[in-house]
Amino acid sequence: MYTLKITDENTVVTTVKESIMERSNAVDKIQIVTNKIYKEQIDMTDATLYMKYTLPVTKKIKMTQLVAHDLNYEENYIQYLIPVDALITAEPGDIEVTFTFYKLVKNGDDSTTSYVRKTQSGIISITPLVPFDKYIPDEMLDDLDKRILKLDARQKDIEALKEEIYNGPAKE
Repeated sequence: MYTLKITDENTVVTTVKESIMERSNAVDKIQIVTNKIYKEQIDMTDATLYMKYTLPVTKKIKMTQLVAHDLNYEENYIQYLIPVDALITAEPGDIEVTFTFYKLVKNGDDSTTSYVRKTQSGIISITPLVPFDKYIPDEMLDDLDKRILKLDARQKDIEALKEEIYNGPAKE
């Protein structure tokens, strides 16, 4: 599973890289992991996490809220799983991602502390399709092959009919 780790230095490191194909939908997941306790001071288990990303070709910026999948992942981490959908895989190339954590803490004196933690950018690589896959969906290739064979058969039938019309029936 494609894995990005958010460190206490707020870097985003790809720890496991797998091929995610352009225009794939709902077949892969991206795993995001981060420490439960940020710099041994702030509990991140109840923070809200947003992922912002830029598509590689159109440079469109998208943002999505992530929901923790496992708050006790390998004991000291929080795990987020993102289903890889057609929005993320729409364009081939390197998707630049950043993360922002938001946390509100009510203090003893009824004041509120707002924590906002931002990360450096990381990369999710989307592998491009071969050129013909961009124009003809895979499931159509078999049908297309069958149609071509039918057209070839019709062409041969037409040629045989033409031969019979101009030269008479075939003699045995």
